[in-house]
Amino acid sequence: MHILLCMLLGALTGSMLVFPGEAFSAALEAFSMVTERVMPSLFPMLTLMLLITSRLPRNALLCALLSLFTGSPAGARLCAQLPVDIAVKRRLAALTGTMSPMFLLSALPGLIHAPNGLPYLICHLAGSALCALICCPFGKHAHAAAPPPAPQPLSLPQAVTEALKSMGVVLGCVTLCNVTISMLRCALPLIPDPLLALLHALVEVTGGLKALDAAPLPHKRLLAVVFTSFGGLSILMQNAAFWQKGGVKWHTLLLYRLSHALLGGLCYLLLF
Repeated sequence: MHILLCMLLGALTGSMLVFPGEAFSAALEAFSMVTERVMPSLFPMLTLMLLITSRLPRNALLCALLSLFTGSPAGARLCAQLPVDIAVKRRLAALTGTMSPMFLLSALPGLIHAPNGLPYLICHLAGSALCALICCPFGKHAHAAAPPPAPQPLSLPQAVTEALKSMGVVLGCVTLCNVTISMLRCALPLIPDPLLALLHALVEVTGGLKALDAAPLPHKRLLAVVFTSFGGLSILMQNAAFWQKGGVKWHTLLLYRLSHALLGGLCYLLLF
């Protein structure tokens, strides 16, 4: 597996040397998209949520609600180390692997040229709730784990620093995925644009949504609900980095995200 990964990364590096202009343009496009649309919608909310959550007790219900406001992967970071049993952690993982409401309400309409983001937010949250209910039915719980040390309240500079770190991860993921798709298009020019757009949205949702909007695809708004509910493989891996420490495996998270995508799309079909 490691050898295969190194070969793929080597091929990506080589393609960037063969097509440097296209790689630069793809990276510049990703930077512009994140700084103009994603960061203004996410950074202020994330900073405030960090300030709030560092001053509140680690209660499962409270952390779940705050996670729905902050989105991924901040929600996973907040909930993964809660002193609750594994059944509750799985339910939290199913419920809170969501996109930020600020992203859905402000950045998403600009990416797909929609009038507003409220229908997408409604379907996104409804799909998340149904996913938690269906995949993790309520029942008897095991004994809770020993509570971790109480978190230290963050100062404003610390919260800003942590939020900037998260924005750096978002920027890096969007840029790398955008460059990867661009290099794939250059190396394999016969791949149709709709297929590349779907692949892009599957790997990384922000740039993928913009690619979906530009591609000749039907039912683009339904696809936007499905892919934002899935969240993209890059966000899945970020969430998994936190949840694996809490005992929830990555393949379980993948099942939740696939279920969320299906249920979110179904809600959109039924409601809108």
